[in-house]
Amino acid sequence: MRWAGGGGGGAGSSELAAAGAHPGSLPPLRLPQCLADVEEDHILGKLTKTTYLKSNKCLEHPRRRDGGGYWKNSGQRPESFLSSYTGLFYWVGVLSVTYLVYLSLSYVVHALRMWVLGNPMAVGLRLGAWAVVMGATDGIGKAYEEELARRGMKVVLISRSQEKLDQVASEIRERFKVETKTVTSDFGDRVRIYQNIKASLEGLEIGILVNNVMVSYSYPEYFLEISDIDKTIDNIVNINIISVCKMTQLVLPSMLERSKGVIVNVSSFAGLQPSPFLTLYLLTKAFVDFLSQCIVPPTHS
Repeated sequence: MRWAGGGGGGAGSSELAAAGAHPGSLPPLRLPQCLADVEEDHILGKLTKTTYLKSNKCLEHPRRRDGGGYWKNSGQRPESFLSSYTGLFYWVGVLSVTYLVYLSLSYVVHALRMWVLGNPMAVGLRLGAWAVVMGATDGIGKAYEEELARRGMKVVLISRSQEKLDQVASEIRERFKVETKTVTSDFGDRVRIYQNIKASLEGLEIGILVNNVMVSYSYPEYFLEISDIDKTIDNIVNINIISVCKMTQLVLPSMLERSKGVIVNVSSFAGLQPSPFLTLYLLTKAFVDFLSQCIVPPTHS
């Protein structure tokens, strides 16, 4: 092989002819100038970084061979069929990112309002004069009734121990100077108690109901190994499920008539994760969670 043509490349191309070929039998192969420069630099032992970059840049453009035997630059890159949708993909990406950012910010704002800032004006006498709290003698129920009484609401305390009810009701009256009312109910017996509760709540403007009564196992155990399983099933279902449904049935109609009121159903994170040792209890907590979600849309409308 031999080189024919200019070395430095002012001519724009070099001609490569096969040794021994007859003149005119094969048209000379004309290389683009950048390729010719690279080949000549190889021959002269001067392959440099600049030459390498020049060759890569040159090879970025596809070339075609025309009918006369010459290789020429086609001048354009082959286009993908997706290139016409570039603008669409761009805006889909922008909208998706914007939506995700909006969701994240809304969760942060909701958490700040719920757990940090609070909204004291949202819960109080404007919902109704009375608050009904189940499981009212200790724990979560007692904390609810104290806070509601602090905001000026009268409190109906429901629990199964009349002695404890009287003690807590006396404390509420002395500390917060609000009226209280007590109702003794054992939610394990669902035959007669709800008629008694209904009669006790008759005529009260109930703004808040706190469904907080609950019971669990004496200790974690597999479902079929629970001691006295028949009684345990009835007890847990009556207290953790039936009570929520029946108390909601008693209180919700008057709230809807006044278009105001709040029902707080106390559930548990345990209801989100199955466990073989607390089968019944977790089932009831999951029920309370789903009941709260299912009852919201029709009551809002």
